[in-house]
Amino acid sequence: MGTSARSLLTVVGLITVAPAGAATLIVDRTDHAPQASACTDAPLDCSLTGAIDLANTSTGPDIVVLTADTFRLENTGAVPVIRSDITVNGVGRDQTLVAAAITYRSAAFDIRAGGSLKLQDMTVTGFTNITGGAVVVSGEANARAELQRVMVTSSRVMSWERESRCNRRPAPPSQPSDSG
Repeated sequence: MGTSARSLLTVVGLITVAPAGAATLIVDRTDHAPQASACTDAPLDCSLTGAIDLANTSTGPDIVVLTADTFRLENTGAVPVIRSDITVNGVGRDQTLVAAAITYRSAAFDIRAGGSLKLQDMTVTGFTNITGGAVVVSGEANARAELQRVMVTSSRVMSWERESRCNRRPAPPSQPSDSG
């Protein structure tokens, strides 16, 4: 193999390609608005639910960006279902809040087969209804969630096998019995 061919192979080996179909979606609406899913540079065309719906249609991992604000999800049946690789980034637990607008009957984030959700730098609160929770990971194949620097308050976190309530104090340890 000549020097030119070896040089070409070396250069090709150094080229990195971004994942096909990957996108960064900047949420510019704080209301539920699932129809706001264009997520372009135009104002007010990208809600949290709309961004997740759009990210589910791409082939690569997507990043949804939330600003320092309160993003309210309503009980309208349009739950953000995660079916692909999505990261939702806030700017801090005390600055980015995903909140239930009213008693919510479903999940803030519902991860299904093949879905992978990473939540970062936010607080998720108010998702307390028995049929859902703040983050629900289904028992379907390859559904997973990862939370980094996320506070979940006044909510449930559910998986197919078990559920846990956030902000619940643990039961006191049982006292030894004096009877013998």
